[in-house]
Amino acid sequence: MTGLPIRAVQAAGLAGLAAAGLVAALPWAALVAAAVLYVAAASFGQRLEGAAATACRHAATGLTLLLAVVVATQLHPPLDLSRLKGSLGLLLVGAQVGQALTWRSRSDVRSGLVAAMGVLVLSASYAPDLLVGVPLVVGWLAVLVALAQLHGVRSALPVTAAAAVLGLVAFLLVPVPLDARLKSPLGGSGAPAAGRGDTGAGAFSSDRLDLSRRGELPTDPVISVPADSPVLWRSTAFSEYDGRTWSRPASRVLDGGPTYDVAAVSGPTRTDRVQLRGPTDGTIWSPGPLVSVTGSGSTIPLVDEFGATQLPGLRNGYTAVSTVVDLTRVGSRSGVDAMDERWRNLPTSLPDRVVALARRITATTNSRYDAAVAIEQWLRMNATYRLDSPVPAADEDAVDRFLFVDKTGFCEQFASAETVLLRALGIPARFVTGLAYGVPDGSDRRLYRVADLHAWVELWVPGVGWVSSDPTAGVPLVAAGSLPLRTRLSHALGSALRAFTHVPGGRTGLAGLLLVLTALVAVVAPRRPVRRTPVSTVPIAGGPGLQAFLRFDSRRGALRRKPAESLRELAARVEPEVAAALELVELECYAAVTPDSRPAVEVLDRY
Repeated sequence: MTGLPIRAVQAAGLAGLAAAGLVAALPWAALVAAAVLYVAAASFGQRLEGAAATACRHAATGLTLLLAVVVATQLHPPLDLSRLKGSLGLLLVGAQVGQALTWRSRSDVRSGLVAAMGVLVLSASYAPDLLVGVPLVVGWLAVLVALAQLHGVRSALPVTAAAAVLGLVAFLLVPVPLDARLKSPLGGSGAPAAGRGDTGAGAFSSDRLDLSRRGELPTDPVISVPADSPVLWRSTAFSEYDGRTWSRPASRVLDGGPTYDVAAVSGPTRTDRVQLRGPTDGTIWSPGPLVSVTGSGSTIPLVDEFGATQLPGLRNGYTAVSTVVDLTRVGSRSGVDAMDERWRNLPTSLPDRVVALARRITATTNSRYDAAVAIEQWLRMNATYRLDSPVPAADEDAVDRFLFVDKTGFCEQFASAETVLLRALGIPARFVTGLAYGVPDGSDRRLYRVADLHAWVELWVPGVGWVSSDPTAGVPLVAAGSLPLRTRLSHALGSALRAFTHVPGGRTGLAGLLLVLTALVAVVAPRRPVRRTPVSTVPIAGGPGLQAFLRFDSRRGALRRKPAESLRELAARVEPEVAAALELVELECYAAVTPDSRPAVEVLDRY
């Protein structure tokens, strides 16, 4: 069988392979090789005859069974969704390529269409962004054309179009539950978020931090610290993550002074004299969890239960006593664990694939700190650092979007991702903000500026304490305006759709339009006359069986009966069902008593 149906099935198959590449079901190199083999197999298989065709069919079946066994050996608890995607991709793509070797009849082509649709459905189920919709739409249109050619426009097009459009209507009209695991890119507002808002020294010392904020920071000076002090100077620890923002407990009045006892934190301490170099909101910066602070302020000091401290009206500077963990002791696992469950809390709406990713990254680690290092390395290898990263939609989890869609962000996205991944493993972790690295300020001081505001992670190691982890350390900054092509295309497509669907009545209007178009197709298409090309303009002599055979033979293209080939010889290289029908046709032509050839007519007209 040749012609438009095969070309349409090939187009659907190639679209499925492209979509599988966009969802990373298999590596692109493997999918390109599969596409070449797919086209070659379809062309080669149609030229085979007789025993060679039968052997090719057995080989395709054996390949599919072998792939099924290989995939089955990989599916064992705990089930990793990413591993499942790759396994199913291998099975479906392999079966699609192998099945193309058997395209010799309408039933074979229908099987090829089913295989192509399997890859399309797999890709749709793992679609990370709207860009995957492009090959999916192409593949769906190819499926429609193939079905119309195989079964006729009147029977295929209305049903398939109605199924697709009604699914889209349901998607547009049915509200998404608040705790849904899968979120639609159309559900977000898509409106650009405000900049970071407050760009002063207290920009990261508020009670809430919104991960949708963007914007450049000025280079105004903030504080000067001893040059031999640690490079990370913290101000605030956040405990609660809701999928978009981090928050911390409200502050309370700090009693006593002028040396204010902030927290009873065990471990080695250091004392640092901090000089104020610009306007301040009273934020106290320290190189570790703060134990006490000495400074003069004009109002009552405030502190939260995690040690974040403010001394409004500070003059000149202050002296901070803080704990600094010895990083050489982080391998120890003895001691009391952090009991506050806030350091393990995650939103119930967090997608399961985030937890699966955390387990996969740390599968070979033996300690908490090793897990943190593994996550740091994974983030540095798989994400880029940039200040103009895309803003997640209102109903998207910011960490999930960063890990699986954009893979680009700045310190807040990197630190949020590591904190969430650690908590997904049950490791106490917290999101911390402060000042980082700075620049030299003379021979014995280091200067921190507003531009040095930073976010990182602290994880609890039993017997050691809170240990800092900075996943963005060493990650080069990518220039603004150079987002990956895929990200830019996906956001352009998403913005266009959101611009339409978020107009008042836009979603309902689109759904209504799709319903009207479906109704028109369903009403008009069955009444359109179907033009059929006559097999021959010369009247056909012989009984109905012979006429059915001539119609069948005219549709086979290069596989038609050869000029000197008998019906019995032809029967040796066709399907068993067709071979039985040809035997009836032969009896109709030559037997003394004409048999009932209606069964042969039904079989031959079906192919």
